[in-house]
Amino acid sequence: MSAEYQLSRQWQVNAQISYVRGKRSDEVNDDLYRISPLNGQLSAHYYANDYQVAARWRFAQSQTHVSHYNNELSSPGYGVVDVSVDYDINSHWQFNAAVNNLFDHSYAPHLNGINRVDGRELDKGQRLQALGRTLHLGVSFSL
Repeated sequence: MSAEYQLSRQWQVNAQISYVRGKRSDEVNDDLYRISPLNGQLSAHYYANDYQVAARWRFAQSQTHVSHYNNELSSPGYGVVDVSVDYDINSHWQFNAAVNNLFDHSYAPHLNGINRVDGRELDKGQRLQALGRTLHLGVSFSL
C-alpha cells in the first residue's frame, strides 16, 4: 500500500508499506520459506526551481514467521536513511547524487542469501550483510 501527499508547492511526503504472510496448508503445517517481513519506507521531498532534495527511511520488522521445515533463520528488523539531490543543469542535462545507508548501519535483509563457505569474514550459516554507506553519482541527458 502506498500514499503520497503534496504539503505545498515545494514539499511532498510519500509512504509505502508491504506485508505478506504465508503458511503451508499440507501435512507439514509450517510457515512458507523466504517470506519478507513487514517493510516499507517514508520519504520527504523538497522541490525548488532547478533541484530536488529527498530523504528516505527504509525499514523492515524482524521476521520470526520462518520455515522450521527448511531450517530458515529468523532475522532482526532494521531501519536505514538515504538522502539524494537532483540538479537540472539545463533543459537537457541533470546531475544526481545519493548516499544510501547514510549512517552506515550494519543490517541483513531477511531475503539476503546465507553464507555457505567456511573461512570467510562472515561465519558459515550467517545471513549476508547489505551494503554499508554507498555514494551514487550520475549525469543524465534527455532530448
